[in-house]
Amino acid sequence: MAARRGSALEQWGAQQLDALSQDGGAEASATAAPDHEGRAAVAARERAVFVLFDRGTPDDARCGRALAAVAAGHADRVRAVRVAEPEVRARLDAWRASRRAYDTYDFDRWPAVGVFRGGHLVTTFHPRRVFFPEPLQEREEREQLEIFLAKMVYFDPAQVKEQKSLQLEAGG
Repeated sequence: MAARRGSALEQWGAQQLDALSQDGGAEASATAAPDHEGRAAVAARERAVFVLFDRGTPDDARCGRALAAVAAGHADRVRAVRVAEPEVRARLDAWRASRRAYDTYDFDRWPAVGVFRGGHLVTTFHPRRVFFPEPLQEREEREQLEIFLAKMVYFDPAQVKEQKSLQLEAGG
């Protein structure tokens, strides 16, 4: 069962998060380039990166285990890491302050997993609490993450069939 649960998430700090996100990454990458973590974060821009903003709660720990299990099965397309929320609170506050009505991320619900693609925060994932027994809830969160992954990482707009307006067809 241990292999199915996944391994622990890699721990990142504020410097790696800044190197990952392009809006803070330009100056951070220059200072982070010599060290391994900075290069790893910059290289991670090439694939989707799931960042668990960890507040140290049991809910965050459970979400981290589920995220590690899902990411292990999709290591070719996804990288999953953990960042201590207090260490990056200023960055989260800046994202909250600059959030527009059409942005698809929010940090008002927890646990929060930020999804980065191409160096930008694209959206956030917040697992739904369904079961009170922990093993059932963890399994549910893994399933939710698999569905989320299919929609946010494996989605290919080029493969969507042409949509027609039913209203125009009915009226014409």
